[in-house]
Amino acid sequence: MFTAVQRIDFVAGHRLMNHQGGCASVHGHNYTAYLHIAAPELDDQDMVVDFYDIKKDFLEWIERNWDHAFICNAEDKTVLELLSALPKQKIFTLVGNPTAENLANFLLREVGPTVMRNQKAKLNKVVLYETFDSYVEVS
Repeated sequence: MFTAVQRIDFVAGHRLMNHQGGCASVHGHNYTAYLHIAAPELDDQDMVVDFYDIKKDFLEWIERNWDHAFICNAEDKTVLELLSALPKQKIFTLVGNPTAENLANFLLREVGPTVMRNQKAKLNKVVLYETFDSYVEVS
């Protein structure tokens, strides 16, 4: 098995409903995602996948949906109402809290299969840093 890893950085806001700590407040992070793309063999160019294509496809999705956006639990009516009052505010809703775990899982299970539908290689792991020293892995 061959694996290529692409790093993508983005900035987003969130809050965690019913959290007992600071994450119950509206705040943001500088996220770093490492996308692990695997294939059993190399393509006709001797690559797992072209880094240019992966970065372009994933970065396009992230910039359109998450970068400089507020990622919100679809049930968080209070924050959704407040943010909807702001002109041009980019909002992305998730089922469940926008934890690092849920964001990484969404990239792996929803975004990956969509943006890589024409690739032989597949996204098989996402490592998502929420802060410099805190990250999750989903595979």
